[in-house]
Amino acid sequence: MKVYIKIMVIAAILFSIFFNEQLIAQDKKETNGKIEKFEKALEKKQEDKLKEKTDRRNHEQKHHRHRRRNSFVGEFIVRPLFEYTFLYVFIGPPGEYAPIDHEFFARSSFAEYPYATPDVGLYSNMTSKHYAVTLSGNYFYNNPELHGYSFRSRLYPSSVLGVELRFTDLIEDLLANSDHLQIYDVLVNYHRVREKRWTLRWGLGMKGINGDKNHKGMALNLGTEIYLKKPVSLYVNYNVGLFNDINAVKESRYQLNWHINRNIIYIGYHRFSTGSAVLDGVIAGIGIYF
Repeated sequence: MKVYIKIMVIAAILFSIFFNEQLIAQDKKETNGKIEKFEKALEKKQEDKLKEKTDRRNHEQKHHRHRRRNSFVGEFIVRPLFEYTFLYVFIGPPGEYAPIDHEFFARSSFAEYPYATPDVGLYSNMTSKHYAVTLSGNYFYNNPELHGYSFRSRLYPSSVLGVELRFTDLIEDLLANSDHLQIYDVLVNYHRVREKRWTLRWGLGMKGINGDKNHKGMALNLGTEIYLKKPVSLYVNYNVGLFNDINAVKESRYQLNWHINRNIIYIGYHRFSTGSAVLDGVIAGIGIYF
């Protein structure tokens, strides 16, 4: 219990530092806020794309001879090595062999909820439960003017695949009005690692952004959760949205989860970025497992 108290005290200190910095920096409300700056950064893709194309053409002309000399190494050594490593880590060879415990991996199903059995997280080989549902929601805080909320749901029709829905609404109170930015994802995840204390998943789907203009694009997702010791787990997720008409949007999320039977309480950090613009904040929320 002393370890958990220390973790919570450290988390509280970090949150306090973050809040104080945001309050000092925000002496008064601005007419043009962070959300508007974020949306402007999204729209810079066309000019950036033109500059990148010119730079690439100049670079290719300059290094054409050098590239020819190194083509053999890249084609027959580096590329195959990268491809086989990628296939093993993210997909696995035939039979989907486990990175750590093959017997557990092959027979894994879902636990009733994380830590229903001590030292066992989301996956277990002692149950016959082959589906699971999780729901969660949290408050997002950057400063007194910029705040919001998020909802997430995950449906696992099998231990291998999962469908994930996410929605975030950011609100910024300005002098004249309030500015909103909504970001949502629809993802299909493949659960590559299904161990007692560690899960790793990656997925594809769609990412949408609703602001002054609406955009939709492809999303790539990578996430992991480590079950440290009952009742604590650490969750990390990285997501990027790729669009034709605007810059890519990168999203990262870090959570410290406290499991209480089927329920979780969590605190963490949530960040969106595009170009040089960033919208980030601390989060606190609750969730439930079915």
